[in-house]
Amino acid sequence: PAASTALPELLRNTRDDTELVRIAAVEALGYLRVDSETVVQEIQDRLAEDPSAKVQVAAARALGQLLPSAASSQGAVAALAAKLEDDQACVRAAAAQALGLIGGPRAAAVVQGLSACLQDEDAHVRKSAATSLGQVGHFAKPVARSLTEGLRDSSSSVRRAAATALSRVW
Repeated sequence: PAASTALPELLRNTRDDTELVRIAAVEALGYLRVDSETVVQEIQDRLAEDPSAKVQVAAARALGQLLPSAASSQGAVAALAAKLEDDQACVRAAAAQALGLIGGPRAAAVVQGLSACLQDEDAHVRKSAATSLGQVGHFAKPVARSLTEGLRDSSSSVRRAAATALSRVW
């Protein structure tokens, strides 16, 4: 009811000139969890096209909230997977986290991309990737060796995430 009346304005605000308005609108769309192709596509567009890394991070998180229950998500999963190679570490980490929230068979197709993130120069990206592989569960079994290598990471948070992930993969 109230969400449906606000939806058109929220969608419009995702393209506002002000970065903070775009972030708030994208975050709100994620929190509302409206299973709509229009909403998923708009958030996916913000992830792919917005010049602001902060908006892209918000979009990745929103997709992570929406996609576990959304009916159509393959395009959005592919968009998140592409962001695993973004120039900004915060965007790579947010994309990895979102893919973990999606989990299961939908994220199974991107376990190789998540595994590659275990070699990222940024520890937060590596930790996010390890955590997400654990959330994908047994679908991440093909990359268990990479998680095992994560047990020797220079960052204790990555080592901890890798250990937890391995317990969920097997």
